Amino acid sequence: MTEKELYQHLHKAFDAFAAKPSDEVFLDMQRSGLIDAEGEPQEWDAFLAIVATNATDYRKATHFRCRKPTLGLPGRTEIDVSRDSMIAYLNEGKRIITATVDENSKAIRVGEQVHLSTHDAIRTDRNDIAEDNLGSLPQMTTVQSSL
Repeated sequence: MTEKELYQHLHKAFDAFAAKPSDEVFLDMQRSGLIDAEGEPQEWDAFLAIVATNATDYRKATHFRCRKPTLGLPGRTEIDVSRDSMIAYLNEGKRIITATVDENSKAIRVGEQVHLSTHDAIRTDRNDIAEDNLGSLPQMTTVQSSL
């Protein structure tokens, strides 16, 4: 693609974006994870954002479905991370958060900070219980790929 063709392509994309009604732009920004429900910017400065687990009830999860935030956005590709890798990332001091996807609007929202308990339980609260607790994340049925 030549520089002129690239400029024309970007100009068309900008015109299409500018022509959208403001409520549609607002929803697009929520769906992409740029802003929350109140229109405030979301901070995606984490190493990983957990969006689902394969845990049932209070048993420990063996895998976590995650998005890799980049450039202040939540990322679109999902990867499955093993429990051992997640514990290693947390022990290395990597910032891990949870994230939820609204079923109606499909907007992705920043959740809670994740940490390890002294029992190596992966939790979002400060309880020191030997069971995982990541709030109300959905359960995934199969592990697609694993790190």
